[in-house]
Amino acid sequence: MAFFREAEKEGLVDAHYERLSALDAAFLEIETPSSHMHVGMALLFEAGPLTRNDGGLDIAPVRRFVASRIERVPRYRQRLQLVPLQKHPVWVDDEGFNINYHVRHTALPRPGSEEQLKQLVGQICSQKLDRHRPLWEMWFVEGLADGRFALVGKVHHCMMDGASGVDMMAALLRFDAEVPEIAEPEPWSPRPAPNRSELLSGELRRQSGRARSVFERFMQMRDDPQRALDSLKDAASNVLSTIGSGVVPASPTPLNPSQIGGYRRFDYAELPLPEAKRIKRALGGTVNDVVLATVAGALRSYLHDKHVDVASLDFRVLMPVNARNGRDTGLGNRVSVMLSRLPLEEADAARRLTKVTELTGEAKRSGQHQGAELVEELSDLTGTVLISQSMRLATRIRSYNLVVTNVPGPPMPLYLLGAKLEATYPVVPLYLNQALGVAVFSYADKLFIGLNADFDRLEDLELLPGLFEQAFAELGRAATATEAATDAATDAETEAETEADRRF
Repeated sequence: MAFFREAEKEGLVDAHYERLSALDAAFLEIETPSSHMHVGMALLFEAGPLTRNDGGLDIAPVRRFVASRIERVPRYRQRLQLVPLQKHPVWVDDEGFNINYHVRHTALPRPGSEEQLKQLVGQICSQKLDRHRPLWEMWFVEGLADGRFALVGKVHHCMMDGASGVDMMAALLRFDAEVPEIAEPEPWSPRPAPNRSELLSGELRRQSGRARSVFERFMQMRDDPQRALDSLKDAASNVLSTIGSGVVPASPTPLNPSQIGGYRRFDYAELPLPEAKRIKRALGGTVNDVVLATVAGALRSYLHDKHVDVASLDFRVLMPVNARNGRDTGLGNRVSVMLSRLPLEEADAARRLTKVTELTGEAKRSGQHQGAELVEELSDLTGTVLISQSMRLATRIRSYNLVVTNVPGPPMPLYLLGAKLEATYPVVPLYLNQALGVAVFSYADKLFIGLNADFDRLEDLELLPGLFEQAFAELGRAATATEAATDAATDAETEAETEADRRF
């Protein structure tokens, strides 16, 4: 202990680092050469004032603007360092930070098509982030038709979840087309990184604090044993529900190979948000249920065409659940998860949505996501082993077939230095036996669907956007039929009441 007290005298006060949560660290631990744990986004912009006379993109003010905005998000100038012996990652300031490395400029051959852009997004998402640098990149892509440009961004999942990604968008984008004055970035001096002894002594203090916290909880339980027992019963029930929901493997499908490669294909689709709201008003459920019913309809058609017996499938989706409260902002992951079956066996669109609504309702009432949150809390006490091994086990035994994320975005248009944001397609990472990931982002009255796929396993990915649109249209026709039937019943009831009044 004298060694550690000496280390503190040497300057621990001056050194700065931030420990990753168990969940954040787990995304680093489960990453493999073929399963990259970065989330991404492909944003399409109108030409706007950033386009030069020759049609190119003026990247210099863009870099200055990004540099000035990330001052609000210190994590974007931090890299990873490992605690000795324990090997738990911490964030330290990157003394070699260079904005030009992270904000990159490339071009498609003019006039670049959206197909070429999709290929480029797939290539960018195939490349792992360098763990010796801050874990993010922004690729500005010029050369699209009509002078448009794109921003392809990727950030390691250990830095953010979908909700905190929206917060980062808010730091760069505005709700009006006015071009803001770009302030020169303030001079930045990285805070000293801790040395080995400082990290070890800091970790010892943290473990000591955790032990005190556990003791205090135990004393509270002793003071009110019945309440403690009830809480333990609820917690155990929720954890068992979380484990039990995925302990039996889901059905094997072509979307779940035993291994995937490191290369990616990318495609996307768009659906009108007002139509999704009309469908849920007519047929029931939530907008998220409408999205899941659309996914179910599209994959039913896709797998049926591959001669899969969809009638006997136990097809499950894993859905991240935002666990943030109104005061919980900033980067990092604040998510839980929920597992639900998708009724691919149901041919009728309206009945499919009804079943989805019932199944997601059951999953919400089961306490799965509370159980997952408890596992995360325990992992913060015991280390990342519990949560990372749970994540690995879930993929190995095929607890689910597909990850589907749905993040709400702003309902009004956004602008980057005066250039209007037209579309925003999210990218979700692929786990070890996942050949497809589906991410949905709502923005300006549209649902933007990003489809990230293994390059070799899903060579026909381009079929899926059309199948999504087809399944959504089926739900729209079912909603119209229900509205017409409701209107007819209302008219008949009114006519009967009028006739009764006349007779009276």
